[in-house]
Amino acid sequence: MMPTALRRMLPYFGAVLALAATILWIDRFGYRRAMAERDARDAKLLGQIRIELRGSEQRLAISIASIEGDYEAVRRSLLRTGAALPPIILKEAAHDPRLSDPALGLSPGLLDAVNRARAAGACAAAAAGRIDCALPVPGTVAEPGAR
Repeated sequence: MMPTALRRMLPYFGAVLALAATILWIDRFGYRRAMAERDARDAKLLGQIRIELRGSEQRLAISIASIEGDYEAVRRSLLRTGAALPPIILKEAAHDPRLSDPALGLSPGLLDAVNRARAAGACAAAAAGRIDCALPVPGTVAEPGAR
């Protein structure tokens, strides 16, 4: 049988065990509630992030469409310029006998056509996969031997 001191302490042990079980139950209940609240906060935040992401995607799509429109306008302009300049240059070259003499230089019409090509300042796609480029603007290309 049990000693008397142990018998007197038994109700206290029971109370301590009941208190410990209650604390563990409350702790577990609180943990589950905290996890449910965290999951709800995370779901709400994820929804807000998705809304912001859709807005960013729409703004980016509008920006890309604007850039594409600007690009196409510049490209069409370059194609028109590129189509107009070679016939002028060829006509001037055919009608100006001074072009065969390197000491005489360029005729005014040819110089104007070359300057218009320089002003375009970019490359454009041509037939058969070629790329036609305008002459560089003066001063942007280093002279040979210049340092």
